[in-house]
Amino acid sequence: MGKKALTYLKKAFAISVKQKDAATYDVVFTNLVTSAVTQKLLGSISHEWNVYRSLPKKSPVNLHECNVMLYNGVYCLMKKEYSSAYKYFMRQFDVTPKSEAYERYHYIALTNAADAQANMGDFIGAIATMKRSEAIAEHSDIKDMRIEVYELLADYYKSAGQEKMSSHYLRRYYELKDSVLSAKEVAKAKDFEFLNKMNKVEQQLDQIDQQRKISHLLVAVALLIIIIVVVFAVIVWRKNRQLGQRNHELYARNRELLEAESNEPKDSGKEGKYKNSNLKTDEKDLIMERISSVMANTDEICSQQFSAARLAELTGDSYPRLSQVINERYHCNFNMLLNRYRIREACRRIEADKERRLTIEAIANEVGFKSRTTFTTAFKHFTGLTPTDYIRMSKEDKATAAIPQA
Repeated sequence: MGKKALTYLKKAFAISVKQKDAATYDVVFTNLVTSAVTQKLLGSISHEWNVYRSLPKKSPVNLHECNVMLYNGVYCLMKKEYSSAYKYFMRQFDVTPKSEAYERYHYIALTNAADAQANMGDFIGAIATMKRSEAIAEHSDIKDMRIEVYELLADYYKSAGQEKMSSHYLRRYYELKDSVLSAKEVAKAKDFEFLNKMNKVEQQLDQIDQQRKISHLLVAVALLIIIIVVVFAVIVWRKNRQLGQRNHELYARNRELLEAESNEPKDSGKEGKYKNSNLKTDEKDLIMERISSVMANTDEICSQQFSAARLAELTGDSYPRLSQVINERYHCNFNMLLNRYRIREACRRIEADKERRLTIEAIANEVGFKSRTTFTTAFKHFTGLTPTDYIRMSKEDKATAAIPQA
């Protein structure tokens, strides 16, 4: 099927070139390159490439240069010249018109650029580039794009050693893929029902004596559809119930952590980038106590102006020393530590808000976040739940607790 599609694309390209239809042959050539790359047959379109790069630039938008950059980029990828490939793809992104009509071109350029970065071992850079692809895929809501983005991000995060984020995107990949497959199965069932009804009409016209058999066949099909729908409904119900149980477990675990206020982690004892540091253990303990004291001051940390410089000022120590202690004792950077304390405070305020008067935006602003999106992302990262789910479960928990015990 793939080779046949490539053949048809070649014919369409030749016809559009013959008719001097620049708008068409630009689009066809893009599809021709992406199809050839998918099938690892880039060499099979060398003739079309030679024809295309000699064509005049007639299209109203700069798709010709965009396609030239695309071909050169995938050619460099094939030759394992990843640095050059990355430059071509980013140039492709830059020359592509910045409008929603060309989001697919933006997505292709960024995804290929991330591939080049990953092949160079720059997985952090690949992640950053793929996050831009993710934004395009989410905005356009093209499920095939989103599935590819989630799979690639899961792979890049894993290669970068960030297992938690890898698992997060792998889960999103399987959830979306399952929903797409389910939708396709439902569509297939509907198509199957339609074809059988058409078959029934034809048989009624041509063979009246076969009506009884056709009726039996329709009943069997109807039963099959009912069985499929029931099974699908049961699967969805079970998945929703499992998701609900998981969310309740996450909520209970977060409540336990809030109530327990467990001790902060101690020095891992592993040598890393601070192996040449002169900081002694007792000095680290003292610095950690000062950090904990400041982070316990919600008025300070919930201020949107709170920063690493402010932490250094309040602890009376230099930031490099603070950064070392945060890395070694808390196993994260300053921003992650700050978000952890802010989210912990947000959970406390949600639990204390008995009248449910605070909106998510209000809670986010109160604990120092400048936008709902950033707050939601951090909340989900540290609790495993969205703020909406957490508030709902808190409300359910309080309602359950208010019921008198028999």
